[in-house]
Amino acid sequence: MLETMKMTIPSFLPTSVSIDFEKAVVNAFTAAFPGIRVEGCLFHLSEDMRKHLRDFNTRYKNDPEFALAARKIVAIAFLPPDRIVDGIDHLDRTLPDELDRASSWFEDTYIEP
Repeated sequence: MLETMKMTIPSFLPTSVSIDFEKAVVNAFTAAFPGIRVEGCLFHLSEDMRKHLRDFNTRYKNDPEFALAARKIVAIAFLPPDRIVDGIDHLDRTLPDELDRASSWFEDTYIEP
């Protein structure tokens, strides 16, 4: 789609874009428009995480420490790029075991391997 857009409107050369945080979308934009600044949408990131925490809805609402731990996963998005690995390592050591799957999903979906 982006290549078609570039062919249809050759003068279209965006310098930045605000999209959801998914790697595939980010990769598509950076491949089509080298040097583009990609900014993620916190709303979509939070909605994705909420879906992965659905099974823990009651605990999330009633256990403030659990809720804080879950929010720390999304907070990784606010770290400077050179601190993300440290942040993930910290989460791996400190998150409740129940959040391991959500944390792994987040890392696999939003963090470059």
